[in-house]
Amino acid sequence: MNRIRQNHTPRALGALVLAGATALLASSLVAQPQVQEPQDSKVELTRAAMEKYVILRGAIGKEKARLAEDKEFLADQIAILTEQVAMERAAVDALKGEIDDTSARTSELEAEEGELKAATASLEAVIGDLEERAAGLVTLMPAPLRENDVFSALVSGLPKDPAETKLSLSSRFVNVTGILDAADKFNADVHVANENRELGNGESVNVDVLYLGVSAAFYVNQDGTIGGTGRPGPEGYVWRQDDAAAPAIQAAIAMKEGDTAAAFVQLPVKVD
Repeated sequence: MNRIRQNHTPRALGALVLAGATALLASSLVAQPQVQEPQDSKVELTRAAMEKYVILRGAIGKEKARLAEDKEFLADQIAILTEQVAMERAAVDALKGEIDDTSARTSELEAEEGELKAATASLEAVIGDLEERAAGLVTLMPAPLRENDVFSALVSGLPKDPAETKLSLSSRFVNVTGILDAADKFNADVHVANENRELGNGESVNVDVLYLGVSAAFYVNQDGTIGGTGRPGPEGYVWRQDDAAAPAIQAAIAMKEGDTAAAFVQLPVKVD
């Protein structure tokens, strides 16, 4: 039976149909031996069998053609589906890679967030003390610096009560660092300012003041007859009149302003 199934070619099928028709014709002749069939009847039977064979062969051909079309269609569909599956797998792999990258980045950000929180906590612990110390330094600063608009704005930004302030941590540090930067910049240079100075006898006189950074100051009137020194104190600069130093102070100011050539000048400096 297996051998017959493997040889179902169109020629073999035709032979089988013809053999079946012949067998059918023979059986009919055997079943009725007494009746002599006319020759025309045999011809008709043979013609009918051949017609059935032709019809069956045509049906088999059509089925084979349809099967070939279906096979080609299925092959195309399988190729398309295979490509789609490959694309989907590639997309899934890419998505997995992105998820892995995102997870790694999330871990990094969480670690950074932990470090920032720790740093913020340490800064919050010291900012109040820094603000109080900065406020204390302001009283030691010379008048030209304290009267500067930018410096004044930074000082006014210091909270009166660091424990109760609603200012952000960043704003508070900006104020403190701004004050320190301004003081450091002023301290790195020599400055001349025109001020009114009250003398020991209560008289007010207009003087030029030479500031050596924030550490010392010297003043002299326009005539060079009145002079003195100043040093930062807990409630502002402390001034001491020293008229004998007036000519040297006036000469130093003239050199600073570019009115005279540079030269060595001895100024009175008191060191505690």
